[in-house]
Amino acid sequence: MNMLRDMERCWFLLGLLCLTALTQACVGNNNGNNSGQPPPMDTTMSSIEVNTADGVHPLTMADLEALKANLIEVLSEKKPEQDYGFLIGELRDHSAPMISEDGVARIGGWRLTEISGKPVFERQQMPRAPLMRFFHAPIALDKDGRWRVADVIIVKVRGR
Repeated sequence: MNMLRDMERCWFLLGLLCLTALTQACVGNNNGNNSGQPPPMDTTMSSIEVNTADGVHPLTMADLEALKANLIEVLSEKKPEQDYGFLIGELRDHSAPMISEDGVARIGGWRLTEISGKPVFERQQMPRAPLMRFFHAPIALDKDGRWRVADVIIVKVRGR
């Protein structure tokens, strides 16, 4: 139940962030910039620290690129294809890896989070209610020190 409340809080904050960005785009927040173009802004980082059972390890943009390819590979092996196939096309065509300035790693619609103390890429399938489907892709370091996707699991959560 707490996880559901936390997810609702995250979606509320994400919606609020989007609304704020949309308002600034429509109303304008040019901070003295009269060119009509938004000011240049660097909102990405090149690496973050990720907690694992055996310590804290760096996750870089190169790691995210490799994880994207690995995630596509893992999804390609999943059955039935109708549950996972659309994710492969989305990842290939519309999912640039990034690390936002607030330290959140993303691969398109997949967001790195911590679930039960382990790093997991999570993606929510729309619509949100009454049944929400989340795709969880736990990641771990392999014996060579490379980040790998362990599996992709569907988690279903019923709304209230």
